[in-house]
Amino acid sequence: MNLTVTDFDPCILVSKDLYCCIYVDDILITGKSHLVKQCIDTLQSRFKCTNVETSLLLGMQIEKTSEHIKLYQERYITEILERFGMDDSNPVKTPIETSSTLKKATQDEDLCDQKLYQSMIGSLMYAATATRPDIAHATHFLGQFSSQPTTTHQAAAKRILRYLKGTPTRGVTYKYNTNEIPLRVYSDSSFASNLTDRHSYTGLIIQTYGHTVIWRSKKQKTVSDSTTVAEYVALAFASKQSIWVRRGLALLNINTTPTIHCDNQAAVKLTENSGVSDRTKHIDVKYHVVR
Repeated sequence: MNLTVTDFDPCILVSKDLYCCIYVDDILITGKSHLVKQCIDTLQSRFKCTNVETSLLLGMQIEKTSEHIKLYQERYITEILERFGMDDSNPVKTPIETSSTLKKATQDEDLCDQKLYQSMIGSLMYAATATRPDIAHATHFLGQFSSQPTTTHQAAAKRILRYLKGTPTRGVTYKYNTNEIPLRVYSDSSFASNLTDRHSYTGLIIQTYGHTVIWRSKKQKTVSDSTTVAEYVALAFASKQSIWVRRGLALLNINTTPTIHCDNQAAVKLTENSGVSDRTKHIDVKYHVVR
């Protein structure tokens, strides 16, 4: 069918005006109507398959209206709440306490069931990566305690489930008509917020035409000695991710330059200044990619 694998993602195949996204035996096909029909007819002539209007894909529910497409996971969330006995729990308004002081287990703390905790975090991780950016940081943060979880860690994981209990229909929405720019990136960072190793956390949101398509909460691999360095490391990560998304947009014949936002003026000035100083000379060369 003249489809070729892209260097953007090996599961995305394209030809002119036709795009196929493949995950094992689930295939999403989009493009010009007559090409989509040809592709489906060819597949059905060689394989036993069905052609359905997509409403559920990989645990994600797809809601389509005349104005938007919404992705959410109400069914999946209901299932995991029942699995972990949290279907009758009381909802909370935030997935994690804002002033969380969680640390790795000490000798005098009570440990919980490790397999149960890991199963809980793994189930939350899928929701966090698929449709729920609002629990991404909390889930990633609790994931670091999987090797030796305590009852306190388990209570924090259950708090995320209680938050989902009150917000099962939340998700990400994509409107058809928008005047936003093609590629906008928001970068942020905490500072030494991990009380175990004092690493900072990178926060990232990438939007295409005003709609969130990529989000990430990631612990930085190095210890930053100032908010400027922490924000600069986050900017480097954001710039690399934006290059990848830019390449994906190019497949759709959208060629654009990303606009990256950062709320730390010192970090912004550091991206524009190629000089070094006593406060920045220790920064690894890989973080200067943002320049």
